[in-house]
Amino acid sequence: MLVTLAELAASVAVGIAIQQTRHGPQALRAGWFLSFSVLGPVVTFYAFSTIALDDRTALMAGLAALTVWSTLGVGYLYGSLVGRDLTERAALAISIGFSNTGFVGYILAQTLFGRRGLQLMVFYDQIAFMIPAISISTAIVRVHAGTTVTDRHLASDFLRRLLVNPPLAGTLVALALRLVDVRMPGLLGPLGIGIVHTVGPLGFLVVGLSVPLGRLALEQGEVVRGVGAMAVRYLVGPCLLALWALVLGLGAPTTFYLATVLPAATHLLVLSRLYSLRPPLIRLLVVVTTVLSVTGAFVYAAVRS
Repeated sequence: MLVTLAELAASVAVGIAIQQTRHGPQALRAGWFLSFSVLGPVVTFYAFSTIALDDRTALMAGLAALTVWSTLGVGYLYGSLVGRDLTERAALAISIGFSNTGFVGYILAQTLFGRRGLQLMVFYDQIAFMIPAISISTAIVRVHAGTTVTDRHLASDFLRRLLVNPPLAGTLVALALRLVDVRMPGLLGPLGIGIVHTVGPLGFLVVGLSVPLGRLALEQGEVVRGVGAMAVRYLVGPCLLALWALVLGLGAPTTFYLATVLPAATHLLVLSRLYSLRPPLIRLLVVVTTVLSVTGAFVYAAVRS
């Protein structure tokens, strides 16, 4: 495991080094395309081709949905209580409510818990919100940023994001093949091995390429409210997961607890810039939670090994 951690740390360092060259933007676009559009559907296809589809799986889907929606509700409550205006309210709420389950989550689950962990993280990521999370976060941001948009435009944008979603396509293909009882033991074994050796290094390379390195310019009091949002994020998620697991009479997988303490989703950085939704505050929350979650995972892995 320590060798793996050294390799992942090296991947981050290489990404940061490339980011500071003139080829940084092109490398980031290429890395994101490979991670999201190429490797993403392969990972979801593998996970949904191998995970058991039974009553327990249905209960786990309900557990994931209850956890993410209630966490988002608590995040919005926190933003409403401490946010100074609509934009800050939304910035705090989405930073608590939307986690990086589909990028950092895949990497850390694979690193810490192996193939089974990756299966469960993919399942959590694809099932929890029931629809692509970016569509929900975009709608929240548009409402609170005061962006004028017609219902027709909002609906078309939602549909586009739903359809142009390679990881979701991988999920649907896997489920369709299982529905018609197509078995692929000769393919899934090598595919799983390839994923094991690809997800971590490529993912952490992209983390290094994408983490913002410039100085932050925050308004007075934003740091305090941002730290409060991080505290809520790391405390409320695991507690809500444990509560809903108790209600459902289900033992929550360790991977699900990992999902509740992942960093704020990186797509929030893009939304904050597009809609002028407190970019420095969003950047603070995404960067700091990424550092905290990844560092915590490295420490946990080192202690376990």
